[in-house]
Amino acid sequence: MSEPRESMLSGGTPEGMTAADVELRSQMAQALGKEMYPVTGRAALGWAQENHAPEEVLSLLRRLDANRTFDNVQEMWASLGGGTESARS
Repeated sequence: MSEPRESMLSGGTPEGMTAADVELRSQMAQALGKEMYPVTGRAALGWAQENHAPEEVLSLLRRLDANRTFDNVQEMWASLGGGTESARS
């Protein structure tokens, strides 16, 4: 029997983010992979469409500036107004 997903998370939700933020950003990162950066918003959307990303991810990527170049998914997420981890002290 598999464990509930919540019990597999280690450390909980980062301060400054909601559980929904973590899940959506994770889905976006999974759909795009690591190899494509730097990438424009337009190219990221095209890649995600060609690779059958979930509609929720495509909807987010459609909101990106098509001509802006992003170095990683965190930059994309921040430009969408998503919550980000607070710096640890």
